[in-house]
Amino acid sequence: MTFNNLKTSWQKLVQNTTYTADQYSQTVEVPLSFFEDFQKEFNVCFIEPDEDTEFLSWQDGWHDE
Repeated sequence: MTFNNLKTSWQKLVQNTTYTADQYSQTVEVPLSFFEDFQKEFNVCFIEPDEDTEFLSWQDGWHDE
């Protein structure tokens, strides 16, 4: 298994993240599209298909057709 897609997704996520801080708080904002892409690649690499709820919902929808 290669992790190239996971690495690419992580790099895009980090590059598109904004960080703001003041004396009271710190905030990291990640655009949802980059987070979702990273999450999908992470799941492909580390989550078993029968434990991946997004994969299972997609699979169930595919079988319904």
